[in-house]
Amino acid sequence: MCIRDRVKLIVDKRLTEEFEYIGVHPMVNTATTAISKEAFMKVVEISGHEPQILDFAALAPAAPAGGAAAAAPKKQKPQQQPKK
Repeated sequence: MCIRDRVKLIVDKRLTEEFEYIGVHPMVNTATTAISKEAFMKVVEISGHEPQILDFAALAPAAPAGGAAAAAPKKQKPQQQPKK
């Protein structure tokens, strides 16, 4: 079994609809390059993968609109132990 058969490519719907270019890290996280979404889909096609397009926003309805990270939950103050 080749690796292509063991990899499932999942792509956020926003990347295929809302952006002209997609920023990616080529192999390592020391540089970023941008390619058009059409070029990205061509690379996917050449790889032999069938992408599964998911609406990530629908998977996390509590996240604020606009792609901003959800606010971190407030930390509770530790309860003080009664003095003996």
